[in-house]
Amino acid sequence: MNELNPKAERGFVIAFKLCCPTCGLTDFENAQHPLVDRRTEIALWAQRAVMNVSISEQVSSRAQSLTEAGFGALDATHVACAEAATCDCLLTCDDRLIRAARRVHLAVHVRNPVEFMEEHTHA
Repeated sequence: MNELNPKAERGFVIAFKLCCPTCGLTDFENAQHPLVDRRTEIALWAQRAVMNVSISEQVSSRAQSLTEAGFGALDATHVACAEAATCDCLLTCDDRLIRAARRVHLAVHVRNPVEFMEEHTHA
């Protein structure tokens, strides 16, 4: 796994800096998905990642603090990786993650992709 390299970012911009970080957690979680078509699509998205984020001591520590704040362990690690990658927005279809993110201050906005597009196409 490569170290975080912000100079490798090649995201596109709507109103935020969008980046697509990935880590070993993505593959682990995706392998457990029960729907083959979704596993395939998620794997394709992971291949488009513009950076790999190592689960460093800093990321691990942040994930632990998010877990203590009520996030699930995997969700906390996703958020900690997105923060380490200095993403402005983490897009997810996980309603529990979105609700948990609304309860605490994060360095990254957590949004549903549909809501994100609605917010930024009508702005």
